[in-house]
Amino acid sequence: MKELFAALLPEIADFYISRLKGKAEYDWGYEFLYNPEEACRKETKILLLTINPHAGEKPVFVDTPCPVKHALWSSEYKIKPQMLRLFKELKKIVEPFSEESDELFVSKHVIASSVVPFKTHSSREITPDMRMFSRYLWGRVFREW
Repeated sequence: MKELFAALLPEIADFYISRLKGKAEYDWGYEFLYNPEEACRKETKILLLTINPHAGEKPVFVDTPCPVKHALWSSEYKIKPQMLRLFKELKKIVEPFSEESDELFVSKHVIASSVVPFKTHSSREITPDMRMFSRYLWGRVFREW
């Protein structure tokens, strides 16, 4: 799966450069996966999707398919208490006797991403062509998976 995610990253970059770059409301970059490489395998059973990555103070361009540390735990993201509870419950089901941290569990067992990989300030800014491109991306992922 990691190879597939690595192959999709240049396609995301090409879409961004050809359709969004230079347009003030869309020039915030892109981000595809939030989880470390360890979760990028066919055996992973949990997929966590958000709507789209939130545009921050400066554009973000991801050049590797998987971050070294789980991005959801970085200071840029504010994990809602409901998500932390969801992770705890998933951990009880998948690894009921595990003593590892929730972050480590999620890093190994959850593919986390956004449906639309392009950063915007709100989901209302997602254009129809972004949605269609995202359907194409996830169609490829689900066929491989």
